Amino acid sequence: MPLLATAAFVLLSSSAPQADPVCDTFSDAEVADLLGRPPLLKRPMFGPGTDCLWSIPGFMLNVTRTIDNNPQVVKGVVDSRAKKADRDVVTAERGIGDQALSVQDRYGRSVTLAFRSGHSAWIMNLEKVDEKVDAANALPKLRALAKKAAGTRK
Repeated sequence: MPLLATAAFVLLSSSAPQADPVCDTFSDAEVADLLGRPPLLKRPMFGPGTDCLWSIPGFMLNVTRTIDNNPQVVKGVVDSRAKKADRDVVTAERGIGDQALSVQDRYGRSVTLAFRSGHSAWIMNLEKVDEKVDAANALPKLRALAKKAAGTRK
């Protein structure tokens, strides 16, 4: 009988609501608009509720989400992105979640948008392998995706 009770507990516990998969947060068309064409790869790296990678040769979008009931943990995830390397450009962003910032790396090959909304911290990193990211074009599109993500459950 204890085995049956344990199995029932595990079954009931696993039916608790889970975070929506990060890969389902954005449509293929939205990601294609950002990358310049439809992604050839779309998959979670560590788990469906925590991250997603979309890519085409030489260009990728990696989105991670951290969910925690402790607001200091969520804030710390975003604040950690504000610690810039020499010559990185960090800018406070308005109108996205509870707090947001963008980071353009010193080499111009990546643009990151970090924000928190409720119990979630999101890091959206757009990166090119061998050329500079057009930040002026990419940032408005990243902001639109961030606003959409900030409105999702959890």
